[in-house]
Amino acid sequence: MKTHPIATPLIILLILLSHATFAQPSPTEHARTSFPTQPFVRWWWNGNKIEKAEIIRQLDLLHQAGIGGVEINPIEFPAKRCDSVGIPSQTLLSDRWLDLLHTALSHAKQIGMPCDLLVGSGWPFGSEDLPMNQRAQVVLTYSTPFTLRGDALYIPSPDGQTGTDTSQVLTLSHIFQAVDPAVTVPNPDRQFELLGLWLCPDTLSRIDQMLPLPIPASDTLTATPGSYVSPTGVPCTRLYALVRCRSFASVINGAPGASGPILDHLNRQAVSQYLTHFSTALQRRLGPMSQWLRAYFADSMELEGSNWTDDFAAEFLRRQGYDLMPWLPLILFKTGRLGEVTDYNYGAHKTPQFQQQLAHVRHHYELVKAQLLHERYTLTFVDWCHSQGVQARAQAYGRGFFPLQSSLPYDIPEGESWTTNYLRHRIGEEMPDSDYRRGRAYTMINKLVSSAAHQSGRRLVSAEEMTNTYRLFETTLELLKLGSDMSAISGTTHSVWHGFNYSPPAAGFPGWVQYGSYLNPQNTWWPYFHLLNEYRSRTAAILQNADMQTDIAILLPTDSLWAHYGVQTEPFPNYPKGSPYDIPYLLWEAVHKNGGNCDFVTRSQLDTAIIQNGKLIVGCKAYTALLVTPPNTSDSTLASLNTRLPVILVPDLTDRNYLGWYRTAQQTLRLPHAVTIADPDPFLLQNHYRNDRADDIFLFVNARLRGATASLISFPVEIYRHRTARVYNAATDSKQPLQLEKGSAWLYLPPAESLFIHD
Repeated sequence: MKTHPIATPLIILLILLSHATFAQPSPTEHARTSFPTQPFVRWWWNGNKIEKAEIIRQLDLLHQAGIGGVEINPIEFPAKRCDSVGIPSQTLLSDRWLDLLHTALSHAKQIGMPCDLLVGSGWPFGSEDLPMNQRAQVVLTYSTPFTLRGDALYIPSPDGQTGTDTSQVLTLSHIFQAVDPAVTVPNPDRQFELLGLWLCPDTLSRIDQMLPLPIPASDTLTATPGSYVSPTGVPCTRLYALVRCRSFASVINGAPGASGPILDHLNRQAVSQYLTHFSTALQRRLGPMSQWLRAYFADSMELEGSNWTDDFAAEFLRRQGYDLMPWLPLILFKTGRLGEVTDYNYGAHKTPQFQQQLAHVRHHYELVKAQLLHERYTLTFVDWCHSQGVQARAQAYGRGFFPLQSSLPYDIPEGESWTTNYLRHRIGEEMPDSDYRRGRAYTMINKLVSSAAHQSGRRLVSAEEMTNTYRLFETTLELLKLGSDMSAISGTTHSVWHGFNYSPPAAGFPGWVQYGSYLNPQNTWWPYFHLLNEYRSRTAAILQNADMQTDIAILLPTDSLWAHYGVQTEPFPNYPKGSPYDIPYLLWEAVHKNGGNCDFVTRSQLDTAIIQNGKLIVGCKAYTALLVTPPNTSDSTLASLNTRLPVILVPDLTDRNYLGWYRTAQQTLRLPHAVTIADPDPFLLQNHYRNDRADDIFLFVNARLRGATASLISFPVEIYRHRTARVYNAATDSKQPLQLEKGSAWLYLPPAESLFIHD
């Protein structure tokens, strides 16, 4: 039984001073900056019901608890659960709100707490006063069988009974109602527009079987009897409609002043005007924001399926060289909330050959969308931050963004870890091969974000740490400690706890709670919270001053995924479970659990990378081997790289036991690895780093909440020769010798603990 208040949060860092010389990346200027190592906290300003004295009191409370900085995050007031106790809301960017923001920024500066500021409120960007032409758009597909009676189109009634004719006349009103997007917060001003109508056979084998109808002048749809037969002589019995919906969704959890329709992130002018309006209001009252802020922050890019902008069709034609519109109704899936696909087989049946054509077009469509988001939103946001002398921090993922490359431009790219997500998984109690999401605190997006950071030479990788939307006061310090350790294994180096609710004493117990109620002064373990923060600070001080030694690259099958299933809502994709697209996220764990280290790369990166001295050069990183997962393994172009670089084709294993498969592959193919783990354990996690003094650092984590682990670890001779290793305890900031026998040591790890060695 552990008696330490934070469940013995021991980290023993294994650091071995080495004579070995390896190519070092050339980090950016940001990567060499001195970072605040204490954890930050997301500070929700619930409903902007803020007051000067209370702002100061809460900042002092957080400071005393060992919090190093705050992310000011205005959010909707949780009115259904909380009593406002008569405190009024302040409108975002109003003079009163700006004065109160100044109170927070100036007091934080006085006590040495850096501040980040959320742009807008809730997620994603939006406001009540956006003009219609700057609001997010979505295009949706509708398909139904039909019959002709005279010139009118009839469709089966959805509640019809067998043997009873309950068909109804097809109208535009019916179509618009059928496609009305199932968003989190529907916008009451949404506008529907029919972009196209087509008739086709029930089975499609070619695009010219899509026969266009004229856009009707009235609500009723009509057709000329007998004139719609496909080129193959098959009569048309199915209708497709393509509908655009403007202003279809509102900001999720937006506070007053930024709770209206979502911004069109595919429109550069709209993005630029929104950001300029925000910064102009701040500077008018507070002066240059560089004196107050470390970074502007953008929360998760949950665009609710937004997939269109006014010039999308023209941009597609310019970039891909053909007209998208005839294909668009066929490549879109039936979707629900957040743009999640609810039916991958919607509409007409397609022959296998035609499905491949559609997959090709769908990939082009998703690629153009991601390019526009990158050019018009991501780069605009980063440039705007830099123009004010403020860093750009963001969760640069969602639905439609490049899962890896979108993080490259950010000064502080961010991932996320969870105490419990919608899967209700049990951290520290399960880590199955069948589902990479279960039992892991880190989300799969973390490895993508940290890979981008490594390739751009950045050491500061933040995490929305231990997001909590379910377990509330059940969360323990032990769980937070283990989860943040697992997050560090995935490549993050800076914790932003999720989160601290602005709540005055008058609100009573449990106070105003939006999310994350475990982080609450009324929690029984709050007096010990500072110990966890001190522990995280010491760990971050090591990790933020070292580079992860990732020498293996794993190629993501992003192109194939987008072609067949479209873009995903990261970090919780919904492509069919058990598909080969899970493999990279099981494989990276297997590499690390076998003593190696890896990053992800994408096909577009591979196409522009160079191979030099037998290594794959991607940005600041040099990889000595490339692992190619299905379905990329059939790509002959990739296979041809094997003459210049070791390329390993990874099989699609039925049992998903990539831990065992990689152990064999590592031995037989002599794949690079920093340490040899005699008997790899699914719960024993490992990373290898090197700092500016060329010290080698090995981090080990026992990811079990219950049950110890003991493993025999062997180090390469060039690392341990003539060196004396010492155990470093990050909880007590103390060291002790570690005995190595012929370069090996037994490492014993109690539950939820970790290991390092220092020279």
